[in-house]
Amino acid sequence: MPSLRRAGVIMLIFARAAALARTAPAAASRHRFDPSPSPGGRVTARRTCSRLRAATSVSSPSMYSAELELAREVVLHASAAARALQGRALVVQKDDESAISSGGYDPLQDGANPVTVADFTVQCLVLSALHEAFPGDRFIAEETSAQLLASGEATVAATLAAVRAAAAEASPAAGPAAGGSEGPHLGFEGLETLEGVCAALDLGATGLSEGWSKAHRTWVLDPIDGTKGFVRGDQFAVALALLDQGSPVLGILGCPNLAPPDEAAAQGREPGAAANKRRGAERPTGCVKDDDEAGSLFWAVKGHGAYLENLGVGGEASPRGGARRISVGQQRSYRSVVRLEAFEAAHSNFGAAQAVARALDLGGDREPVRMDGQGKYGLIACGAGADLPCVLLRLPRPGYVECIWDHAAGGVIVAEAGGRATDLEGRPLNFSEMADDSGGGAKLSPGVRGVVVSSGDKLHADVLEALRRDL
Repeated sequence: MPSLRRAGVIMLIFARAAALARTAPAAASRHRFDPSPSPGGRVTARRTCSRLRAATSVSSPSMYSAELELAREVVLHASAAARALQGRALVVQKDDESAISSGGYDPLQDGANPVTVADFTVQCLVLSALHEAFPGDRFIAEETSAQLLASGEATVAATLAAVRAAAAEASPAAGPAAGGSEGPHLGFEGLETLEGVCAALDLGATGLSEGWSKAHRTWVLDPIDGTKGFVRGDQFAVALALLDQGSPVLGILGCPNLAPPDEAAAQGREPGAAANKRRGAERPTGCVKDDDEAGSLFWAVKGHGAYLENLGVGGEASPRGGARRISVGQQRSYRSVVRLEAFEAAHSNFGAAQAVARALDLGGDREPVRMDGQGKYGLIACGAGADLPCVLLRLPRPGYVECIWDHAAGGVIVAEAGGRATDLEGRPLNFSEMADDSGGGAKLSPGVRGVVVSSGDKLHADVLEALRRDL
């Protein structure tokens, strides 16, 4: 598109947003935050969810059933939107304009940062829907409207386009949800304007008030967990958790590029044994995922078990659903342990992890599975799909303080599957006592020098003991 046309498109977007801000303030009022907590800290949904899906009722009835149904639906929808943006970004990187299905002007071709657009888009969708249903809850998430407005005109334009497209796909006119049942209402109204998008983004700071999350309900979101994996076209996760009085009670991980581990294992594929060949790229990953495979949705509610469900982003050949209860792998010889690590060396001390592995003979000669995002927690929770014990060592550089959104969702899922997630002293991760971060509290205590996640019991204790000797 000629530069004048691009400028005209961008100016039109900002002019329309400004006009709506002056004449139609109700567009953002849907996301306006009411700071008054509901009596007893429990919030009644503004819109009653239509009905629980069959997959939701796999577990026993829970006081969080409505929250689980809506959260699963919006994470599924946001995961699909993020995966579509990732695919478009890879196409743009290859300058293969003919492969862009939307046709015409694509803002991602005009200098927008793809992962930033995905971060903003997912956060808008998730927080908007949750705030519409549970208006008394608060949120902790990464992005803000100030960051969006400072990101440049191309990124703003691309974000608006992506949010509108994703919201339109979730509208009743788009048809019933997968499986033929009517899904819950997703509150995406108001996201057609820049003002509405900014208001939804800024919900992510409402849970940072001192003392709020310790006494009330707070949703914690990492919109794109695994930024570099997203950029490479590899693994990432949409990670959402609900804290109730500081305790994680619900966790959901949408992993659109992670083949359901049990299905991969049934096909004879071992975690880390092959390369991800999506779009012709060779790169190690947790599980191979072809374009027509389903992706994975992990979820759990405290006291009601952990589940794996096909995410259903691979088209008709890989429909959504099939929720099945999962549990960590059985303790066998330590040579059968699957070791998991961050993909990027800068994110963890690989040398220390290797020393622990040698000391305990963890995994034998098998290389660790290195992948981005909290999909690693999902692999631990399901025994890598093959009833195998697993362990993740996250040993960041000295002085690094862990963000709560990097562990809250995955921690619930692993715990409900029978595993453990602790700091290096063996203490459970404490989300009720968070460290200050720019006046808020989006980080764990600075005393958390690292995190160990495992199938539990003796394996966890032995790993902690080896770390105490080697660190």
